[in-house]
Amino acid sequence: NTVITGDDDFIGHELFNMLESFFNKQNFSDGVLDAGLAVILNGNRLSGSEFAVYRIPPVVNIGEELKITKSSILGKMLEGSSCVEDAALLHIKSIIDETVITKVLQSIGSSGVSISLDELNLFSIAKLFRTYIINETGQEVLPQEWGQFQCKSFLLHLLENQQTAKKKLLLVELPEYGMREQERAEWFDHLACSTMDN
Repeated sequence: NTVITGDDDFIGHELFNMLESFFNKQNFSDGVLDAGLAVILNGNRLSGSEFAVYRIPPVVNIGEELKITKSSILGKMLEGSSCVEDAALLHIKSIIDETVITKVLQSIGSSGVSISLDELNLFSIAKLFRTYIINETGQEVLPQEWGQFQCKSFLLHLLENQQTAKKKLLLVELPEYGMREQERAEWFDHLACSTMDN
């Protein structure tokens, strides 16, 4: 575990932005490496494709992090897992083309207007999904019912259990907001004993 400290919180925030960009955006990492700069961890020079990077901010909006979007933790996890196969997406597209699109085209007739299905991927079909949290008793929990300790612990547990071909890099922004002192200490203990593979 590495802790970045300083009088200016902005420096740590910007460093995290750069690390996220380095590992998540190929053009950015190529530019950094082409400029002769490097990211070094434990004496090893890293490439931009070595880590799957996840970031836990000082205040977690668990409702947003559990939406399947390119910027959410759940979206990044699922995108890296290949959980939706191309064959399944092609099958869904053919069903929509044969049913919905055909009927819409029949309805608008030969008016000079046509429609087609855009690229189908995890993020385009995710709008059809509803993600929710289930507690130990099987009841749905509203995201706003959870405190920061529960949100962050849940995300850490989710990331620990994720299977990925890449090593995982978890960026945790401090200071911790919305936690009591005991929760903060327990959260840091959980981080220190984390089974993350980095």
